[in-house]
Amino acid sequence: MARASNIYEYKKNGKTHYYIMIDLGKDKNNKRKQKKKMGFKSVKEAKQALLEYQNELKKGQYAEPSKQTFSEYFDEWVRTEKEGTVKEVTLRDYKNIGKSILYPHIGNIQLGSLTREHIVDMISELDTYSAKYIRKIIGVLNDSLKHAAEQEFISKNVASNVPLPRIKQREFQVWNSKQVAKFLDESKDMTYHVLYRTLLMTGMRIGEALGLRWKDITETSTGYVLSIRQTVNNNGLLETGGKTKSSLRNVEIDAETANYIFSLKDTINRNKEKFKDSYTDNDLIFCTRHGNVLQQPNVRTAYRKDMQSIDLPRIRIHDFRHTHATLLLERKINPKVVSERLGHSSVVITLTTYAHVLPTMQTEAVSALSSLLKER
Repeated sequence: MARASNIYEYKKNGKTHYYIMIDLGKDKNNKRKQKKKMGFKSVKEAKQALLEYQNELKKGQYAEPSKQTFSEYFDEWVRTEKEGTVKEVTLRDYKNIGKSILYPHIGNIQLGSLTREHIVDMISELDTYSAKYIRKIIGVLNDSLKHAAEQEFISKNVASNVPLPRIKQREFQVWNSKQVAKFLDESKDMTYHVLYRTLLMTGMRIGEALGLRWKDITETSTGYVLSIRQTVNNNGLLETGGKTKSSLRNVEIDAETANYIFSLKDTINRNKEKFKDSYTDNDLIFCTRHGNVLQQPNVRTAYRKDMQSIDLPRIRIHDFRHTHATLLLERKINPKVVSERLGHSSVVITLTTYAHVLPTMQTEAVSALSSLLKER
């Protein structure tokens, strides 16, 4: 049933939807050419789409919709546009998102027939994933469709303006200084004690600590510095660079922590001598007996077991990073310095993440200003 010129109604899963017929003029045999676009939830939405297509036709900007399926296009896009231009771990993410998420939902739809409604429906079905990961999925999709629009495989990028779930700030727990001291004291004989201490005293991400090499620790006139130049990703692979550009940084450490780190050298040398040719020398500070990369899941599992014998609130090993930042901010360390130690891309991220620590600082600032004025 026609609701307006070139807009038609149809039923899908018991719900009313609309499609439009786009007039493309006549072919060489003088026959009328039309294209159908489906998937609109309202007449208003269909009218808007029809108007945009008609304007494109008038300006000569209309792109003949591609009959290639989305999965065929996405495979080709990854192969021709991403291979060799992005990191291997990023390439794996793209391929995994395509095969495990995008293809089951929109893979069989022709690229030229893909609509905003298809994307919105897919997002609503991804409710088992975190908001952050859904945003990552749509980011990849948006990137691929942007290229398709630029190449005129499609007339517009239908993923460019879809509603995305809001990312909720995940709550975290931290230890106070007495609890940190208790943990470091009671974990002294544990396998990963030096790693635990390094994480607590630097605020590093666990992958950054696992990627540290002996050449990354240097002595300065004031102490020691750890240089973060590589990381161990979630797949257990060494990756040059960091999570962000600002992740590549130097972090000063205290002499005691440095001495604990140096104490690992003897064990590593003994293992090199013991295992000889079967030892893989990656110059890693934290590694397996054979010199291989430590896997994050194994470290996390060991930490949970270690915590069973320590009477402290249970926090995640990632919360060591939050503990480090919170203790510094509570001691009035400049947030810019804390941000630099954490490798945040902006101090705004630091201030937002640790806003709960700042109210007392505001109160003390006002009190200090008031005292200053009273001295006059």
